[in-house]
Amino acid sequence: MSNEEWMDVLMKHANELVRLRDEQLELENQLTELKSQSLKLEQHTIPELMDIHNLKSIGLSSGASLTVKEELNCKIPASQIDIACDWLEKHGDGGVIKRKFNIEFPKEETPWANKFERDLAQRVRPLNVTRTKGVHPQTLRALLKGYKASGVPFTDDVNKMFGVFMKKKVQIT
Repeated sequence: MSNEEWMDVLMKHANELVRLRDEQLELENQLTELKSQSLKLEQHTIPELMDIHNLKSIGLSSGASLTVKEELNCKIPASQIDIACDWLEKHGDGGVIKRKFNIEFPKEETPWANKFERDLAQRVRPLNVTRTKGVHPQTLRALLKGYKASGVPFTDDVNKMFGVFMKKKVQIT
């Protein structure tokens, strides 16, 4: 293959790659927009319309049916994390709390980072350590659903502490 033929083949492939990437980006943008529209219909428009008309479910001509379900959702607000974790500990559910330590080592300190992994308990060098704790929202949701099912009362303060809210959502069957 001559240099000119080789360059033509390369350019053809390079242009095809650029075209495909552009098409991929356009499709990803379309998918993002479709997801947004679907979410709006699923969580707002349809549940609101069905609420107005006191409907819990409807059948569609396709044979599918739509049912509005109310889901418990939660996410502990940052301002409530210590209080919520204390509450969980007090009620015997401290095991769901994730405790994380983030220790930053500069790039040039790789050997020290490796040594640190081996002898954390004996370190004498100061570190920039960040400690966080929290509960994954899905874990918290399952725990709170269990509490509610067993009759544990939730005051407004407890709901606020755990960031509890109910969300209506359409289920298609």
